[in-house]
Amino acid sequence: MRNTLLIVIYLFFVVGCSSQQSNIKYPKVLNLVANEYVKDLNRTALDEEAVKGLVKRLDSHSRYLTKEDLQNFLIAKRGTFGGVGIVLTLREGLLTVVRTIADTPAAHAGIQPDDTILKINDHATLGLSIEEAVALTRGKTGTPLKLTIYRKGERYPLLFTIKRAYIHPKPLFATLLPEKILYISIPNFNDHTAQELYAILKRYHDPKAIILDLRYNPGGVLSQAVAVADMFIDHGLILTQKGRQGRYYASYRATPSMMADRHTPVAVLINRMTASGAEIVTGTLKLYKRATIIGEKSFGKGSVQTLFPLDDHSALKLTVAKYYLADGKCIDGIGIAPDIAIKNSTLKQKNKQSAISPKAAKALLGKLNTHTIPVKTGQPPKRAAEKPLTLSPEKIRRDRQLTRAIRLLRSSS
Repeated sequence: MRNTLLIVIYLFFVVGCSSQQSNIKYPKVLNLVANEYVKDLNRTALDEEAVKGLVKRLDSHSRYLTKEDLQNFLIAKRGTFGGVGIVLTLREGLLTVVRTIADTPAAHAGIQPDDTILKINDHATLGLSIEEAVALTRGKTGTPLKLTIYRKGERYPLLFTIKRAYIHPKPLFATLLPEKILYISIPNFNDHTAQELYAILKRYHDPKAIILDLRYNPGGVLSQAVAVADMFIDHGLILTQKGRQGRYYASYRATPSMMADRHTPVAVLINRMTASGAEIVTGTLKLYKRATIIGEKSFGKGSVQTLFPLDDHSALKLTVAKYYLADGKCIDGIGIAPDIAIKNSTLKQKNKQSAISPKAAKALLGKLNTHTIPVKTGQPPKRAAEKPLTLSPEKIRRDRQLTRAIRLLRSSS
């Protein structure tokens, strides 16, 4: 009954917003339900459910953030947060692991990329936003978190019990490979990324070539991505963002700098999880022929979100604009094609395994709730995890994209 009631409220809200009487219909319906419905309902909860329903109809990046969601969002943006160390995305509405952060509880427990999370503790994940899912994974350090996972190739769902810890992901990792090829991994763009890159380029001065690894980079702070792109070109347009009716317009241009030698060969590694700010860097360096792009076609997120604080310390994260690269094209929903297309062997194997469908996931959840299917205890990886800040010869050998970049840069330099 409660779900039906919320749907009715939501429909009235959407219809009301599309009419000239939207400022009258929604509060009237809400008042009628709150005051006249047979059961006493929480007015604040009703209002929040209606707002969530409206925002979910917009796009996958717009979100209503409760007070707790907003705090988690701001903490993650600063680059230090508590949890288990997983990066998540939504695929067809299913909560999916993009990657685990090295040397974190999730990595040590055996969580893998492309795992579908069916339940977080006792909460089913179908219908949850990324922010709602992340909020459920956060908690007091040392407390247990249970993740029920669907993994292709496993007969039964897997149950992982992981202890939460403070997560301090290092924004960048750099190492000098043989023949003075500088390898730099940028896992995301937070408030410190450009500063970290600046320090790395100063420390490893005069490399013969540079590899920027942007694989699995979901983006982040727009200004930081622009600053990183600016370090590799000294003139020209980087990015233009445009909103509705000319609002939220901004233009970003390169500035002369002495950061990276403009003649140093550069290769950029991308895959299907390279998105947003990482695509700004990739697209800019490709358009200006500043780098060779190697890997897979990128994700294709070309939209800009803005936080609108609300009176109760919640906020609305709303898509207000799209961004356009220097050639005037928006990559939203399109992505960036590499100059050299090559899949890693591990990714190739995963691509052969189709993800579980939303219908099958719903049926599997039903069996889990009725205890008509057993659950297998998840196991840590058999192979000992490599130290996060290493790039061993064996690791390089297994990485087809990185190996290809090294061969290319050797010949170029």
